[in-house]
Amino acid sequence: MKLPSYQDAVFVLDPAAGLTDGNLWRDSGKRGLHWTPGAAYVAPNYGYAVSTANGAPYVLAGGAANFLATLADANQRARMYAAAPTTGMTFVLAQRFSVPTAADIVFGCLNAAATRGLQLDFATADRLRIVGRDGAGAALSVSLTAAAPFTGPRTRVVILSMDSTQGLARAWLDGEGVGAAHAGSTNPVAYDDTVIPTLFASVGGAVGYNDGQVFFAGWWPFVVSDSEARVTSRWLLDRT
Repeated sequence: MKLPSYQDAVFVLDPAAGLTDGNLWRDSGKRGLHWTPGAAYVAPNYGYAVSTANGAPYVLAGGAANFLATLADANQRARMYAAAPTTGMTFVLAQRFSVPTAADIVFGCLNAAATRGLQLDFATADRLRIVGRDGAGAALSVSLTAAAPFTGPRTRVVILSMDSTQGLARAWLDGEGVGAAHAGSTNPVAYDDTVIPTLFASVGGAVGYNDGQVFFAGWWPFVVSDSEARVTSRWLLDRT
C-alpha cells in the first residue's frame, strides 16, 4: 500500500517543499497551484517556520486579519477548477491547533451567495467537516460525528473523505477510523470558477481565520481506502 500520490492531488501544501522562487507557498502537486501569501506574511519566511517541538516545517495560520493565502493567479485558478472533484474527494490536514473555533476555515472556494463551491471548515470547535453546494445551491456535508481532541499541544492528522452522490462519509483521526456522517444533498458539488480559492480564512479574508501550525494540507479527487488513510496518517505523524 502506498501513499496517495502528490501527482494525483488537486493541490498539496507541504511546507517541507519550501517557497517558490517568487516567494509563493509551493504546491507540491503537478498543477502548480502556488499560493500567494497575504499581507501579514512578510519576508524572509512568509509564514514558514520550523517547529521547536519536532523540527518539522510548518506554515503559521495566524488567526488574525490577512493571515491567509490565495490562488491569486487566474491561470492557477482555472487549473484548480478544472481538477476540482464534484463527487468523490478527500482532504488531508496535519495541524497543531491553537484555538479551534466553530466556522474557522482551512480551505474555501464558496461564493458570496453560498450557492456554489465548498469549504473545509469547523462545524464546531471539535468537529471538522467538508461542506459544499450542489448545482441548485442546496447544501451537502460530511462531518465528524464525535468531538475530536484538537485543543492541546499535539499535532493531529485528520482525513475526511466523501462521495456526495453515494451519501458516503469516512473519517480518520491520527490514523484511526472515526465516525462521520453525510447530510443534505446527494448531488455533485458545483463550483463558481470566478471565486478566488483561499487558505485559512473565508474567501475575501473577512472571517473564519484558522489558527495554528499547519504541517500539511492536501486535496484529492477520490475517496481513500482505510489502508491508504492509515499509512498516510502514520507518515504524517512520524514527521510532524
